[in-house]
Amino acid sequence: YASMIAEIEATKNEMNDVKAKMERAMALLQSLASERERWIEEMGNMDLQSETLVGDVLLASMFLSYIGFFDEMYRKRLVDEWKRHFAGVGISVMDHLSLVDYLSTPNDRLAW
Repeated sequence: YASMIAEIEATKNEMNDVKAKMERAMALLQSLASERERWIEEMGNMDLQSETLVGDVLLASMFLSYIGFFDEMYRKRLVDEWKRHFAGVGISVMDHLSLVDYLSTPNDRLAW
């Protein structure tokens, strides 16, 4: 009788272990599913970024080279003019490109 009780307890313990492993596996699968969605969204963003990479880099480099010391209004006017010129020659630029975000890291901005 004692051996059967021990066997039942061992089976219960094994079932609890399997249940815990199953719960962890389900949580992992759920996390991976949400990661997959995020990766698919990022792939779409990367496609857009690759289409506008040349224009974005050109605009950022012109910003750094030529208009860093002008006031905000004049900077905006020059950037808009450059974007119109780029569009005229077929160079794509991201619609809502933030040059500050593009040219700095979050840590840089925190230090400011």
